[in-house]
Amino acid sequence: MIGRQADLDALIALNQEIAAMVRAGIPLELGLKSAAASQSSRFAHLAARLSARLAKGDSLIDALKQ
Repeated sequence: MIGRQADLDALIALNQEIAAMVRAGIPLELGLKSAAASQSSRFAHLAARLSARLAKGDSLIDALKQ
């Protein structure tokens, strides 16, 4: 159960981070890369992977599916 809660917490944090970046007009691939570099957590790993996919041209939807 703890692992599921950690996954849910990471997903919530990621969603909040993405929403804040969109509101601020920050390109997601740059914002997520920066967020990943400033943290060392499950969230950081996910943010780094999303940033890399976005930088390669994937849409946010496709990056999230992967």
